[in-house]
Amino acid sequence: MRRPLIWVNLSIILSFFHSMAHAQAQPPGFRVEGRYLVDRCGQRVVLRGINEMTTWSSRSGASLAEIAKTGANCVRIVAVVADKAADLDNWMNLSVKAGMIPMPELHDATGLLNKLPSLFDYWLKPEIVAVLKKHESHLLLNIGNEVGDNNVTAVEWKTAYAAGIKRMRDAGIKATIVVDAPGYGQKLSVIREAGLDLLAADPEKNLLFSVHTYWPVMWGWTDQKVKDELQSTVDKGIPFIIGEFGNEWEQNAAGAIPYKLILEECQRLGLGWLAWSWGPGNNPQTWLDMTTDGKFSSLRGWGLEVAQTLPTSIKNTSVRPASLGSGVCAAGIAKKPEIRSVTGRGNREMSGAGWIYRYNPAEDAGRDARGRRKEPQAKDHSDPSR
Repeated sequence: MRRPLIWVNLSIILSFFHSMAHAQAQPPGFRVEGRYLVDRCGQRVVLRGINEMTTWSSRSGASLAEIAKTGANCVRIVAVVADKAADLDNWMNLSVKAGMIPMPELHDATGLLNKLPSLFDYWLKPEIVAVLKKHESHLLLNIGNEVGDNNVTAVEWKTAYAAGIKRMRDAGIKATIVVDAPGYGQKLSVIREAGLDLLAADPEKNLLFSVHTYWPVMWGWTDQKVKDELQSTVDKGIPFIIGEFGNEWEQNAAGAIPYKLILEECQRLGLGWLAWSWGPGNNPQTWLDMTTDGKFSSLRGWGLEVAQTLPTSIKNTSVRPASLGSGVCAAGIAKKPEIRSVTGRGNREMSGAGWIYRYNPAEDAGRDARGRRKEPQAKDHSDPSR
C-alpha cells in the first residue's frame, strides 16, 4: 500500500518544481499571450494612452500628472539619447505614481534604420540597464520611434531588430519590447509579413508591435481600407497596438484622418492605442496638440474627444491594471476583463469575476492613483533651442 503513496508524493513534488520553473520563466512584468498584452497577474491590459514629448515639452515631468487626469493607463515618453538615466527614472516614477504604464522611446532614429544599433547601444548602457531593470515590473520599452523609411523591406526590418533584441535579452532585459513599423511607423504590411518571425526570434517571445495610423484620405485611406488593414493583421494573431494617431495630416478634407473610426475599430478588435500628442509643441501641425498649455483643463477639439467625450474615449474605455506599481495582484480581479464603455458615473465596473478600477477625474481627483511633409516621412519634433 505504500508504493502508490510514494508515486503520488513524487508526482506532487515534480508538479511543484514544474510550476516553479514555469513561474521563473515568466517575465517579471508585462508579457504577450497570443495577440494580447497581460500583466504579471495575468490580467489582460488594453492600452489607452497619450504620447508626451517629455524631453522637449516637460523635462520636469509635471505634465504626466495632468495626462493622468484623463484616466489614461499608459503614457509614451519621448526621449533622446542625450537624456540621462536619472531623467528616465524620474519620468517613469512619475508615470507609475500617477497610475500609468510608462513606455519610454527614443526619437533619434526616425526614418533611419541604419541608426537602430545606436539606440540599442543607449538602452544597453550600464546605468540605463539598471533603470530598466528597476522598472521592469511595469515597463513597456519602445526601442525607437518610426525607425526605417518607406524603402525598408520586411527582411531588413526583421534582421536589424532581431540582432538588437538579442543583445537586450543577453543583458537580462525581459520586459515587453515595443517595435514600431518602418515607413515612418505606418507600414503595417511589414508587421504582417515579418512580425511573427521576429517574435519567434526573440528569446523571451515578448514583443508588441506598433503602427502609427497617419492614414489620410489624400493617400487613399477609405474607411473600408482602414478596417481591412487592422482586421487582416488581427486575423494573423499578431500582437500590435496603434502607437500614434492624430486627427488630420493637413487642415483640409483631403488631409482628414478617420480617427473616430480607428477608435471604434480598436474597441471592436481589442486593440490598444495612444494619441499623438499631449502638447503643446507640435510644429507646424499645431492642431495635433491635444492641449494648449499642457494642462488637463485646456483639452480641446479632437484631443478632448479622444480623451473624454467620445464613447470610445480614454475616460470611457481605459482600465488601469490593479497590479500597476503595487506589486500585488488584487483578489477577485477579472483575469481578462471585457472592454466596455462606461454608461454612468462611478469608478468601478463589473467585468467577469470581479470589480475593475476605472479612473474618473470628476470623482477621483485626489486619488494618488511635428513638422510633417505631405509624403509619409519623418516628423520633426525637435526643439530648436536644444
